[in-house]
Amino acid sequence: MRPKPSGKPSPTARSGHAVAFAGWKPSKDGSRDVVLLCDPGDNAVEGRMLHGWNAKPREIPIYFGRRRPNVVLLPAGTFTITGAVVISAAEADRSLPPPTESVTAEGMPDLSQDLNPAWIGLCGSTSGANVLFYIGQRSPKVLVGCPRGPSEEADAGVVKIIVGDRNRIQPDSLAGRMGTSEDGVGATNLGMCAGMESWLEQHDKGNWSAALDWFDDQEKSREQQREFFSRLAATVRGGGGAILCLWPGTEYSDSAVGEEDTSASSAGGSGTREAQAESAPAKPAASRSADAGPREPLPDADFPSLPPSPSGSRPTLPGRPSSRMTEREAIDRAKQELDDARGRLESNDPARAFDHVVRAVALLREHGGDSPEAATLLAEAMELSQQIAKRMPAPTGKALQKRTVFQ
Repeated sequence: MRPKPSGKPSPTARSGHAVAFAGWKPSKDGSRDVVLLCDPGDNAVEGRMLHGWNAKPREIPIYFGRRRPNVVLLPAGTFTITGAVVISAAEADRSLPPPTESVTAEGMPDLSQDLNPAWIGLCGSTSGANVLFYIGQRSPKVLVGCPRGPSEEADAGVVKIIVGDRNRIQPDSLAGRMGTSEDGVGATNLGMCAGMESWLEQHDKGNWSAALDWFDDQEKSREQQREFFSRLAATVRGGGGAILCLWPGTEYSDSAVGEEDTSASSAGGSGTREAQAESAPAKPAASRSADAGPREPLPDADFPSLPPSPSGSRPTLPGRPSSRMTEREAIDRAKQELDDARGRLESNDPARAFDHVVRAVALLREHGGDSPEAATLLAEAMELSQQIAKRMPAPTGKALQKRTVFQ
């Protein structure tokens, strides 16, 4: 688990987490869109091999908020998608219409960020390396001297790309170019963008561009948020790639950040911000209109899922949005999630079934009240999760045996 980032999401803020965008599977009506991800933080946690060279990207359902979409990354929790570092090929055909069918970054590896126990902020540089290996299939210049694995030589090449050395982050590595420090602090969103641009400019000059596609504070329809993923899919289709910028929790999926920095670059809004280097990014000042009244500061986002307090009352979680759902609405939505989970299980898709159970439990815990109906649904959810667990693939290697909070 990474340290909770301070402040609020913005282009100049440290990224809460970063993953490599590996594709998009849109549904016709947008109700069950799926994003494909290679997460550099889950390899060691799940007891898998250090680097997944022949990886199958995770298929994660997309949930659309009022301003930004969010996803559930197990076992860490929920994250809001705040933007993406987009790497575009100069020769890409931009006259093609946006993709409406599935797009997958075939051949993208799932590299692990666990290269040194002291460095826990390597998600951005590791995701960038995943993207480089994908685009390197067509443009070998971007990774000269770094072969594809699995092999010990390839693993050594990954260290060279991401940090330069196992004992020191080198300036010419991706982490060094992004501004990642050795004290565990990760890169800023703009820092990741500048680092990717610097690497590509040195190794394949003139053939790539890097830009930060950022969600501003304007409320966005489901279709406007889907256009963001369509743009990323078009970039992958054209030979490029993207790093998704995430923030822990779902507070800013619905709420406004209220920072001036977010208005300069918007996903589905005013365009993109080009990469720009920075030394010590300062926290942007909050902005409000002249006629607005006093505004209470929003709580920092945090990782969700805390155990209930001894009194039995639900805990107050940092990053929890204010309740706008009635008990009846929560129960009805939880029923639908459990029905969807049973359908996924019947279709032999236990991972997606588990996603639905997690959302049902979250709805009932937060909004379901203490009614007998809610208690019955919670019992059904727990029973269903046990059925799903039996259908999940058996862990391999040195999988953690510690029980989770959910269990």
